[in-house]
Parts: sequence; C-alpha cells; structure tokens
Amino acid sequence: MINYRFLLPNVILLFTLTLTGCIGKGAPTHQFTLESLPGSSRSALPAYTGQGMILIGPVHLPQQLTGQGIVTRLEPTVVNTSATNFWAGPLDEQISTVLSRELAALLQTDKTAPYPGPRFGERAYQVELTVEQFSGTLNGKFTCTLHWTLNDLRTRKIIERKSVTLSAPVSGSSYQDYAAAASRVLADLSSTQLAPATADIARPQ
Repeated sequence: MINYRFLLPNVILLFTLTLTGCIGKGAPTHQFTLESLPGSSRSALPAYTGQGMILIGPVHLPQQLTGQGIVTRLEPTVVNTSATNFWAGPLDEQISTVLSRELAALLQTDKTAPYPGPRFGERAYQVELTVEQFSGTLNGKFTCTLHWTLNDLRTRKIIERKSVTLSAPVSGSSYQDYAAAASRVLADLSSTQLAPATADIARPQ
C-alpha cells in the first residue's frame, strides 16, 4: 500500500526544484576554435607556383586529445579534460585547417588544403603530422610536440621529416587565452618549419 503522506512532500519538493531551475541546469559550456593569425605577423617567402595541391594531414593525435573536452596539463604527467570547455570541432581537423590557411598565406597560393583535399585536385605534396603533446597550463605556457613528414606524392618518397617542440605563453587564465596560445604555436610551426621546407621544393624545376 502506498504511503501518500510520505510521498506528497517529496513530490512538492521535486516540483519546486524544477520551477526554480535547480534541476536540469548544469554549468555553462563554451566552445573554442583554433584560428590563423593576421598576415602582418608572417615573414615573406617566395610564392608557390606549382600545379599540384599541398595537402595538410592527416593529423594523428594521442588518445587523450581525441575527445571534445579541452585538455590542460596540471603536472608533467597529469592532465585534466574540461567538462565545460570544448573544441568547437574535432581537434585534428582544426589543426589541419589552420595549418593549411597559414601555408596558403605564407606561400601566397590557393593550392593548399586539409587532407584529403578536393576530390579531383592534382595532389603534389603532403604534410603528415603525429602529435605527442598539444596542451599546457592556464596562465602558463602552451606546448606542442610533434613529428612532421613532408611527402612527395608523385614519387612516393619522403622529402623531409623532423621532430619539433614549440611553445607560446598563455596570457591569462581563461580558455580563450589558452586557445589563442595554441593558435600562435601553429602559426610558429607553419612559419619556421613547414613553409620553408615546402618553399624549397614545391615549385617547378
């Protein structure tokens, strides 16, 4: 037999909490994107005049970076995945898109694209990246450690392969500052590593 004297107060409490917004309303969430930097920050390089496309990707991420939550580093061996701050899209796709835009500006060309590129485009070169670290600390610094490989898709040969660690300061304690530092690291990777290597070979002989 149901004890209605016991049940009624609980029903009233549940109804009150629902009306006041205490149930079903979690902490606010925020989404962030990686962005290419303004052209004024770039050094001049010879324009790419080749016919084939330069593809950026795929970008291989470690398991802890494949989720949507933004990862920060609490200690050298301890990371935290935010439950309320997210990348606005898959991180590997954001990285390849930003690097493609950076290279397009540095090499003064419209023939860069995130992997796999246009369906019927002629493909000449590919930059493949394997990321080991893409994280940092709020109000500290952001660090990216990765291996990049520049491939000639026509001869099916590796042209250059390097390992690199790049860092940028995180200017504040917000995740917006954190995403901005990550974008600066990618701009640095493009201007100091990928663009010079590509500019050396990606033009008609």
